[in-house]
Amino acid sequence: MLVNTGRFLLKPFLGKRQFQRVFEMMYRVSLAGMNVGEGGMPDKSGESWVLHFVRSRLLEYSDNPVVFDVGANVGQFALSVLNVFGPTVNLWSFEPCRSSFVLLQRHLSDRPNVTLINAAVGSTEGEVEMYSPAPASKLASLYDRSSTWDGAAREIVHVRTIDTYCAETAVRNIHFLKIDVEGHELEVLRGAHRMLQADAIDFIQFEFSAAHIDARVFLRDFYNLLKGRYELYRILQNGLANVGEYKPELELFKRATNYLAIRTRRSSAEENYSCVSSCRNEQT
Repeated sequence: MLVNTGRFLLKPFLGKRQFQRVFEMMYRVSLAGMNVGEGGMPDKSGESWVLHFVRSRLLEYSDNPVVFDVGANVGQFALSVLNVFGPTVNLWSFEPCRSSFVLLQRHLSDRPNVTLINAAVGSTEGEVEMYSPAPASKLASLYDRSSTWDGAAREIVHVRTIDTYCAETAVRNIHFLKIDVEGHELEVLRGAHRMLQADAIDFIQFEFSAAHIDARVFLRDFYNLLKGRYELYRILQNGLANVGEYKPELELFKRATNYLAIRTRRSSAEENYSCVSSCRNEQT
């Protein structure tokens, strides 16, 4: 209704050549207002708010939350997790790039509740080529982004899947899964099929960015993979905006935007907590 009213009031100006710069400026301001493209900026990404939000929700049923940091780079996000969640968190950090992993070890190897894995994460196990514009770059990707970079360095990296890794290490539930892998986020989720089907991943934060142009991935792909089990939100600086039903205009490849998927089905851990709380209430 509001959109139709706006179109009616602005009708004399819409689609006219002389007003294009004004509407382009309004468009860019609107994207910034929705936090679209601000995901790579720590002070605007909203990631800190999400960490506190997720921690407050997990405290209801988990004393030792499990966090997977996929695409850890040199440990920036991991350090934030440790700061917000404290010493009871169990953190797994995955980073394939050798130069980044060396710095990741330097920052976190002395933390007893942190496990560092020098591997990429995807939909199948194996080895792939990785591209990077500079050593320890946050933009390193499994996709050749030659249209964006000049002279990218290459290296062969090992790839794990979440399903296989969790089976090998007896990780039954991932309370918070963060994915920032420059276009490969969807493949990470595809490699977590069994965990998703088992309702064993509670919160998923993923990045949608210009890298998905090179990956040929749309936000619709994430929406279709997660629908029925998760509610999808765009992360703001101080909260969440519900995505609601999928619409083509959601396909915005401006820099990077963070999204949070919140599981709507109850896990066995929550069921057990609910049962114990109910029994305690009945006894009192």
